[in-house]
Amino acid sequence: MKKLFKLTILTSSMGILLTGCFIKRTEPLYNVQNNPITEEEIGTGIYSEVYRAIKEAGLSTNWKIRKIKEGEAQGKLSDKKHPATIKITYNNKFYSINYVKSKNFKYNSSENTIHKNYNKWVQRLENKINKNLSILKSH
Repeated sequence: MKKLFKLTILTSSMGILLTGCFIKRTEPLYNVQNNPITEEEIGTGIYSEVYRAIKEAGLSTNWKIRKIKEGEAQGKLSDKKHPATIKITYNNKFYSINYVKSKNFKYNSSENTIHKNYNKWVQRLENKINKNLSILKSH
């Protein structure tokens, strides 16, 4: 009877482990395309203010943001096990966040899928940028 009980526990445990292996952890890649910035948010639409909102959003969400040139920045995820790089383009009317490369996020270029955690990182950054832009509106 003890053998049967141990065997049942063992096979149940294996089933749970195998089920975890087949849970879908990837989803369509999330990019931000032309997210609008209203004139009220940035007043006269100064590029430096938009960049500052993006850079500060990065600081609070684990992205290191650096300006490449006027209207373009690069973001690097500060996670040693899961590094990622994004390109952020911006002006006084909109901003976009686009995937560049990553490691250990299971990116599949033919299916345009990536691990869902990457998407969460980008969405957190997007939400914080939006919040920072709305704060600019109130000043």
